[in-house]
Amino acid sequence: MKQKIRFDGIDVAAMTAQMRSTLLGHKLANVYDGAAVCTSTVGADGNSGKSTFLFKLANPSTSAPAVASNGLTKSDNESQKIEDSQSTVKSESNPPTTDAPGTVSTSSTGSHHRISMLLIESGVRFHTTNYYTVSDNATLPSPFAMKLRKHLRNLRLENVTQLGNMDRVVDFRFGLGDRSHHVILELYGMGNIILTDSRYVILALLRVHEYAVGRDVGKEDGHDETRGGADDRKGDVKVRVGNVYPVTYATTMGRPSDGSSNEDHVGSRGRNLLDMTDGEQAYQWTKGELHAFLETQILQSKVSKPSTKKKKKEKDGSITLKTLLLKPSSGVFHYGPSLIEHCVLFAGLDPATQLTLDKLEQVMPPTRWDSLLNSLWMEGSRIISDFTSSETKGYVLYRNRPTSQVDSSKTSDWVKNMPHSDKVFEEFQPHLLRQHTDRPTLVYDTFSQAVDEFYSLLEGQKRAMRAEAAEQTALLKLEKI
Repeated sequence: MKQKIRFDGIDVAAMTAQMRSTLLGHKLANVYDGAAVCTSTVGADGNSGKSTFLFKLANPSTSAPAVASNGLTKSDNESQKIEDSQSTVKSESNPPTTDAPGTVSTSSTGSHHRISMLLIESGVRFHTTNYYTVSDNATLPSPFAMKLRKHLRNLRLENVTQLGNMDRVVDFRFGLGDRSHHVILELYGMGNIILTDSRYVILALLRVHEYAVGRDVGKEDGHDETRGGADDRKGDVKVRVGNVYPVTYATTMGRPSDGSSNEDHVGSRGRNLLDMTDGEQAYQWTKGELHAFLETQILQSKVSKPSTKKKKKEKDGSITLKTLLLKPSSGVFHYGPSLIEHCVLFAGLDPATQLTLDKLEQVMPPTRWDSLLNSLWMEGSRIISDFTSSETKGYVLYRNRPTSQVDSSKTSDWVKNMPHSDKVFEEFQPHLLRQHTDRPTLVYDTFSQAVDEFYSLLEGQKRAMRAEAAEQTALLKLEKI
């Protein structure tokens, strides 16, 4: 199974709800670059933490010292590194306990601390973390981190909002009124972090890009995006300093329903599935989608260069049921792959069912669409509503590592003694779904704790394996001397 490496829509919904219940009112003390701290990962995309930032938030409800004008307490100015180093928490401090076969439960030591560290990684994730220490190198903060410090220090986190229709875009609002600022985190495509003022005028951002108007760019993710500078055609909406953040292009907010310019969100061949009342309408919609998909395949085969190495695959216009529902035109693509798969299984259907025009009536007749529509309406809504609860638990799904790999004589004691060295982490979830039945699971008190543990141990195992490989290489060189 492919390892999960970034948030989907339901992850964002669950984490946003938890942030609102635990971090609102906290005052920003400082911002650190991911490359300058040892966090639970230093850039999940291998960029050495250049797109990862750590926000230090002080809880005003505790007996914490007053925050000075520079955003730090008096003791912070003298012993910042010591305090952060002591804040590092090792996973051994919360040993898991077995609740049931295949399920392990862990407990946190407390949910309200004087200092909370919010980790934000562009295009990947956001959560509080306990795995961090300030590096010894006295490197200067990046220009973007300096901008964040300049505009956000001493402001309270007033709101955390998931924009659009469960889009992977999060708005962190610091401060009130005209002094407020927004940090907008984009978790789709290449990702982005944007700092704006109270009127959403962009003050700083990680990367400049643009949204194409009326062109088929990036539609598989529900966003019309091109790289900045790639196309300067008239009408394109640019995301750059000085412009207003284009929230209606970055999210599904304010999308038109006539299929004129952003037809990928509502379907150019009719209403989406959540607007339909019976299986016959969904059946006719599916026929239209399959017709369009087949025409696209034929057109692509005509313009593509013929391959001499491999036999050309016949274009039959087939598509799996899960893939069809993940198309933006379905109206439920914002559910994400996990929730869509759950709804399909809940309706008694197979997500991998192949749909073609000639066999559609046998494979997915209107009666089966009736069951699926009911599942998408009722079960999908129920799961999503659960995420509004602040008591949402977190789950890490894994598979057991083969005993031969764990006990291998070539495996160093360092790797063997690492937490969960006998497990291969596969994904994190805020809710156990149908497809997760009977899979071994680690259960955590909060979703944020589960995500933090997932990335921390994942990165720890990677670093241990790299160190072990370097050690083996050095031993081989010594043997040749």
